[in-house]
Parts: sequence; C-alpha cells; structure tokens
Amino acid sequence: MENYLVHTDFSYGFRLKYPSDWRKLVLAPNVVGFLSPPESPTDIFQDNVVVNVGETNLSLREQVDSEMSQLPSVFPNWASGQPYGVTVANLPAEQLQLAGQMGPDLRNNQPEMMLTQMTVVWVMKGKRIYRIEYTAEARAYAKFMPQFQAMLESFELS
Repeated sequence: MENYLVHTDFSYGFRLKYPSDWRKLVLAPNVVGFLSPPESPTDIFQDNVVVNVGETNLSLREQVDSEMSQLPSVFPNWASGQPYGVTVANLPAEQLQLAGQMGPDLRNNQPEMMLTQMTVVWVMKGKRIYRIEYTAEARAYAKFMPQFQAMLESFELS
C-alpha cells in the first residue's frame, strides 16, 4: 500500500489524502492540484487530480447541467457519458466520465494530439461546490485510477 500525505484546506473546508510520491501544487487560492510522478524521462503529461472550489446558488443537478452545457466549447473533441449519482464525504454527488484529445503536444518534434480520459466529480455543501477532476493519458488512466479512488474516498468536508 502506498504512503499517503494529508492536504487540509482550512479556507475552503476540505481535506484529502494524496500519494506521497505525487507533487502538490496550489494553482489558485481555490484550486489545488496533485501531479503523478513522471513515468519516464520522456513523459510529457503528468496525470493529475485537481480540486476546484466555488460558490453557487444552483442545486447540485443544476450546477452539473450548467457545466455540461459548456463542455462542447471547452472540450470540442471530447465525448462524455451521462452523469450518475455517487456519494462523496457522505453527501450526494455526481460523477461524469469523458474521453478525448488534448494538445497538440510535441512528440518527436511533431505536434500530436494526446488521447486522454477524465473523471469529474461534483459535491456540494451549502452553497459551496467542490469539483474533483482526475485527468490522465488514456494509456495510463486505469493505472492511476486506484490512487484517484483512494483520494476520493478520503475526501472530507468540514
């Protein structure tokens, strides 16, 4: 079993465990990311989990529907299923899986689109919405899914 560290965000009232070999990055006051270790010296995409916290006057379902309506403009080359109910931090949550291409990235000095997969989970407490995203290259998606599941299962709200 991997060793896990604990990230506690007192400002936004959440905490979760993340693998000790992953790198934590605070991307904005309300956004924190966790990057997997590079799989090789030539690994150009670090699979990651990002927690984004916002405020909303919408219900959970309305928030998810609103964000889903924006997906075609944000990820035009992506396909998604339908969101489905899950439980996170003992609260109702919604989960969605997506797949598509990101990029282009330079590989062998040639621009190539990268096949990626993403899982997005939304959970609300009061007017605060927490969006937890796991993004990975398609070839590594299953490899890092256990770490993402452990992070999601450890997610707590205060």
